[in-house]
Amino acid sequence: MKIFAQTKLGYGNPKGDFWFIGPEEGGSAASLQERMNVWNELGSDKHFHDLKKFHLIFKNGTEQFFVGRVKLQKTWNGLIEILFGIQGKENTLEAKKEYQTNQLGAEDGETLLAELFPFASKSLNDSEWMELFGESKKDYWDKYANQRIELIAEQIEIYKPKLVVFYSISFQKQWMKIIESLNAQPIEMNKNNLPITLFSNESTTFCITPHPVSIKMNGKVKYEIGKNIYNTLKKNL
Repeated sequence: MKIFAQTKLGYGNPKGDFWFIGPEEGGSAASLQERMNVWNELGSDKHFHDLKKFHLIFKNGTEQFFVGRVKLQKTWNGLIEILFGIQGKENTLEAKKEYQTNQLGAEDGETLLAELFPFASKSLNDSEWMELFGESKKDYWDKYANQRIELIAEQIEIYKPKLVVFYSISFQKQWMKIIESLNAQPIEMNKNNLPITLFSNESTTFCITPHPVSIKMNGKVKYEIGKNIYNTLKKNL
């Protein structure tokens, strides 16, 4: 468990231009051992694996996001809408399903999905956490936050993606620690009443947004955020 927590960051291609970093992966905390088994099968020494490949082995209902009558996963759907807004792609249901199925978090693709904390959880206030692990969610966060912040910042410094989107305002303090450690400065922009903040250093632009499933992100907001990012950073994206 310790090695998993110190190694596993997420899914996709660290050489990709677009990184999306959230607080923690959704799912039951009780599935931790199964997730670790699959991660170890794919390579326990790696920070990132292919999203689709992982979930087709893990299953537990997550295969529905990749095969058969594909269902859009709520968080991933929101991240895809932001990306489509940046790229000016048509934001249709079928286009999003195709992207989720074949491109999102692909090991040779343009995106990377990472998490601040290593273990899956149903919510930020997971009621089964104490029962399963004998510690509060806050104690768990306090135990891993600093080392995970350092690891994420280290990976960003190594790969220098064009854009990193941090989602969840609840973790703005942690996002700012990463951003400040990489010497990024605020960007002046016309937010058009959108809930975003941008920063940049010489190689990477950083964006902080609410979580894609939050009320503030309802409707077309996510796609508009992507368009706003593009319009602000045309020369770099």
